[in-house]
Amino acid sequence: MNLRYKFLRFLGYKTYDEMLKELHSGKRKQISHQDGEKSVLLERVLFSKGIRYPKSGDIYVCIDDAPVNYMTHWMKSFTGGDKAIFPKEEKIKISDIKQPKPISVYCQAINIDKIEKLLIPQGDREQYDYKGYSLAVDTVTLNKKFRLVESKKNQQMVWG
Repeated sequence: MNLRYKFLRFLGYKTYDEMLKELHSGKRKQISHQDGEKSVLLERVLFSKGIRYPKSGDIYVCIDDAPVNYMTHWMKSFTGGDKAIFPKEEKIKISDIKQPKPISVYCQAINIDKIEKLLIPQGDREQYDYKGYSLAVDTVTLNKKFRLVESKKNQQMVWG
């Protein structure tokens, strides 16, 4: 582990997952914006020097089954979701990114209908007020389990 990580831990920085567990156990009442920013910094110091941060519009192909999060959208003030495995050889397109070095990003499957049937439970899809889904993938997983095939920023194809 690097020294900066150890120092941030010493200062009390926690990962988002750790804070979420504290929230669910009652040890914490909220996760403030400042706490969220600290968790991002903590996670980012563990990234390798050569990591590629995704850009809006980038298209990636999955080179090995990869963990993703999905969110289900509804015609009411409710969002569901869970973790799933995104299948090898399927593609995603990165959604609009607001930060220069995100630790995770929203994305959309290129083959929306096929992936929806694979990842979203049938019981959810059949509800009258179900309005679709979105995906999120963390930057480390994106670098390890996906390969960039097109970068919209430069309008170029990436071969390899």
